[in-house]
Amino acid sequence: MKIGIVTSSISSWRMQEFFKAAGKKRVKLIPINPLKTKLEIKKGRVNITYPEFKLKDLDSSIHGAHRRYYDFVLMLLEHMESCKIPLTASPLSVWRTRNKFATMQTLQRAGIPVPDSFLTYSQELALKGMNRMKQPVVLKLLESSSGKGIMKAKDFTDVEGLTGTLRALEQMIFIQEYIENGNEDIRAFVVGDEIIGAMKRKGKRGMWKANISLGGKGKKVILNEELSEIALKSAEVLGTKICGVDIIETKDGPKVIETNITPGFKGLLEYTGVNPAPKIIDLAKSIAKK
Repeated sequence: MKIGIVTSSISSWRMQEFFKAAGKKRVKLIPINPLKTKLEIKKGRVNITYPEFKLKDLDSSIHGAHRRYYDFVLMLLEHMESCKIPLTASPLSVWRTRNKFATMQTLQRAGIPVPDSFLTYSQELALKGMNRMKQPVVLKLLESSSGKGIMKAKDFTDVEGLTGTLRALEQMIFIQEYIENGNEDIRAFVVGDEIIGAMKRKGKRGMWKANISLGGKGKKVILNEELSEIALKSAEVLGTKICGVDIIETKDGPKVIETNITPGFKGLLEYTGVNPAPKIIDLAKSIAKK
């Protein structure tokens, strides 16, 4: 069986775990580098040129690529769908999950609790909206990961400076309520219709973000029925078979603050003993062409 994985980082620790898992399961894993790929529309038909392998021969493919090539990857996935290659996430699912505000829209529409949020191009509207929210607030870039591109503004002056910078860079302004949680959150790792592992993450001293990549620590947890249902439903409505779902427990109940369609799992392996790579290879096998 031949399974593709979209990646520009073949030598990364994460990719090496996928290669090891694929080898044990007698799967040939084909890394698809966006930088070596050409997409064509010719005489009404689509074609993908990839010098190292005929991608039309793939039995299925796993999404996973650096955000630097995100726009191209979306179009690559569109072509792969047209070639009838089963995917772990559709192009629409990738877009919804990579765009933080689109994620909030999709989850809210499905009745999944999320923080109060707003999006605007207008600095004036952002400042007026912020005045109606409890301070501090959180500003986020629409596309970021590993805790990057997320800023806390403690007062009006902070927000004015940060929103001014975003507008100068022609970025939309995404503001979300700040939830005091003792710099803790819960990461649930979903593969298929199963939560294969979960951990409570706590940021390092002096940090308000809980990301492991920023120095946070983790602890294995077993999710209760409510949290499990929220995590599984989040992945389902976003349309992805692989998803990291980040949940904060508040006095008003749990809320999903973010999702990640290409979640790292070094921390999950370290703190829970769960390695998602074999499960993801099994998933890709299960959706393969019959």
